Amino acid sequence: FVPYGSLSEGTVNLLVADFNGTCYVWQDTTLVWSSSLQHIPVYIAVLSVKNLKGQIVTLDDSGRIYVSYLGTDPSLQTAAPVENRAINYDEKDVEMAKLQQTIRECTKPIEHAPKITDQPDFSIFVEPINCLDVVGVKHEETDTEYPTVTVKINLRCSSKISLEKVTLTVSPEVPFYATQRSVVLTNVGSGPTSVATFSIYNTGERQASDLVVPLVANYTNNHQSPRSVHNSLHLPLQLAVTATCPEKSAAHKITIETNKPVVNLLEIFSEMECEAEGGQNGCVAFKSASGDIVTLLAAKNSQKYRIQSSSFTALYIIIKQFLSRLRRHFEKIGGTQPLLVTFPGPVPLQEYFDMIDLRFELRLRARNYREMLSQRAQQFRAVQRRLLTRFKDKTPTPLHNMDTLLEGTYQQILALADADLQTTKALEEADHALRLATKLFLLLVKLWCSGMDDKQASILEACLTPEANSSDDVGWEETVDASITMLLRTCLAKTSKEQSVIAASLKLPNDTTKLKKHIALLLERLNKGGTLTLNTYSDKQQRNSTKDAIECGS
Repeated sequence: FVPYGSLSEGTVNLLVADFNGTCYVWQDTTLVWSSSLQHIPVYIAVLSVKNLKGQIVTLDDSGRIYVSYLGTDPSLQTAAPVENRAINYDEKDVEMAKLQQTIRECTKPIEHAPKITDQPDFSIFVEPINCLDVVGVKHEETDTEYPTVTVKINLRCSSKISLEKVTLTVSPEVPFYATQRSVVLTNVGSGPTSVATFSIYNTGERQASDLVVPLVANYTNNHQSPRSVHNSLHLPLQLAVTATCPEKSAAHKITIETNKPVVNLLEIFSEMECEAEGGQNGCVAFKSASGDIVTLLAAKNSQKYRIQSSSFTALYIIIKQFLSRLRRHFEKIGGTQPLLVTFPGPVPLQEYFDMIDLRFELRLRARNYREMLSQRAQQFRAVQRRLLTRFKDKTPTPLHNMDTLLEGTYQQILALADADLQTTKALEEADHALRLATKLFLLLVKLWCSGMDDKQASILEACLTPEANSSDDVGWEETVDASITMLLRTCLAKTSKEQSVIAASLKLPNDTTKLKKHIALLLERLNKGGTLTLNTYSDKQQRNSTKDAIECGS
């Protein structure tokens, strides 16, 4: 170290170097500077040469002398003096305009993504399915043969492109299953038409709710953008039901009226190979894979048809197929008047309410089982902790029958788990039955209300949705009740008092009384000429008030 004079009076500077190669500058007891050296000094001093003061001279153990200084390199450049001249504002305005134009061009949004066209790169064509396969799909364990149809799907490109990979996905609803849920096609469009072949079979575990199967083809186009093409295939009726002998009596009967003469049912269902009974028109009967029989009868002296079955949910698929085939039949024949199909009533409310009550009861039972299972699990863990504490104790103490309590709690947990599993399966079956019952109910309401068009029917289906899912936190009952309450408060409201009713919260109700009351009130309003629209009651009231004011003014 070496002391040297300071510019501040009464202070002494001290220059210190250590064996770590660090140089320190101390002012009295305060460290004011430190820096690292590239060597370990054995001697240090302060040197002043002419105008350069405060140079640090160090000597290392090899005899080399280093001269260093603290600070930064001085700047040898000086700023040029500012030229004072008058500003030409016209030139500055022109320059500013050019700069603004450049800024606008640079900030203009760039369309990186290619323009999306409505025309897809290819189309999906499904070959008609006329009959069942001779050999069906067999179950691996039971060796049961299921009725099966083979589906052939053609992909035809609409432009001169080649797609490397196209994934075709088919999503049939239970009880229909596909041997391949997805088919991957490569190099689509480079050669002839690409064909995807797979089979769809019916396991018969549930009643069929629809014969339309959606198809989706996902691919990436030449611009590396994901695209999809949608289509659907129609399964033949033979895959869902078979022809059988009709039943004379049934618990559920639906009568449908038309404005056209009665048709020959054997001609309508020509592919089913039904046997004629009861004269020329006769009657036909169908048996589902689950064993339910649906009988379709045509009246002899009137323009009515009756569909009857011992199962309420089995009626839907036959009624829907019959109406669709009936419309196609008269469209082919032609005529001055279009086909008009009506349902004279009454709407089967009680049968529908029974389906709602059954599902709600199973939902409450499943919730109770889960709550009891949670309580028994907590009790089991508490008894386990107490037993572990007793076993860890060095002094043996009596168990006081806690081992018996642990075994009994464990058996209860197993029994509750089995009961919850069975209830969950029953709830899934009830969901499917309610879906079929809701679709049938909506179809009959549309035929029952003569003034209901397709738009109103879609609004009603959106509120009284057939999609019942037991896994949702908010159940079907709460959702439908809130939706129907909104209809009753808006487009179907009679007075402003009904509009001011506050909607209830979406929580599990104690029973289905309120829901059934609202459904019955909805049918009553529709029967009296109510119209389902998306306009609120206040808008309707405002239009009526404006109309009355105009009439009074005139």
